[in-house]
Amino acid sequence: AKQDLAVLDFTDLQMRVSELWDKRPEILAQYQSRIQHVLLDEFQDTDDLQMKILWPLADRGARRFVVGDVKQSIYRFRNADVTVFNRTRDRMTEADPRSLERLTVNFRSRPALIAFFNDLFSQDAVMGSERKQEYEAFYESLTSHRQVPEEQAVEFHFLVGDKDSTDES
Repeated sequence: AKQDLAVLDFTDLQMRVSELWDKRPEILAQYQSRIQHVLLDEFQDTDDLQMKILWPLADRGARRFVVGDVKQSIYRFRNADVTVFNRTRDRMTEADPRSLERLTVNFRSRPALIAFFNDLFSQDAVMGSERKQEYEAFYESLTSHRQVPEEQAVEFHFLVGDKDSTDES
């Protein structure tokens, strides 16, 4: 139907660029010669096709700067693939161990709340703090930048009874 209407969707556009890099390397070379830095933000939402387009742009000496948090990958419906993130992080760290900068200071939340989440998410039953499979995220503990008096951070309220119950006793 797209061909009959002579239209392209977003994936088609990406595929065309990838094909262009393969069929016309001189065009890729033109872009490579003009690019000094490549910033890939929200990298946890990248897929293989996007990698085929973006990664070659820096193959002739441009500096790559990749930012992302694998735990925040939410665009699977759009083909986001956390294995792309994990493989890229591993490859970049192997090439230069100093290239990995972990952002573990939280500037928003209170220390008591950070402590609660550190304890909860580091549990193996929830997320765990060690990498297991290439397609999994793991939890890295945070520290709170805020210096505020400690107070109750999390409060649980449990409701007992049938949700349809009209009993007010």
